[in-house]
Amino acid sequence: MCIALRVWAAARRAPKWLNGRVLSAIGIGSYSLYLWQQLFLNHHRKSWVTAFPQNVVFAVLAALGSYWIVEVPFLRLKDRAPTRSVSPP
Repeated sequence: MCIALRVWAAARRAPKWLNGRVLSAIGIGSYSLYLWQQLFLNHHRKSWVTAFPQNVVFAVLAALGSYWIVEVPFLRLKDRAPTRSVSPP
């Protein structure tokens, strides 16, 4: 209970820079990067694609591409979809 109260208190006093554009963009892109990072940041494979620093560049480019090609269109569809109200039984 004490930990939950401490987290709640810290979240209430979070600085405004945590909601800034840079950290918001990192948060939005983090899931796409999570999906692609295993392909390019694999240390067990010895190929040009998985060597530093191009592996980081390729992972970020793949994350950006998948975000704009896949996620953004589906987010637009979600915004246009009618909402259903769920009635209690």
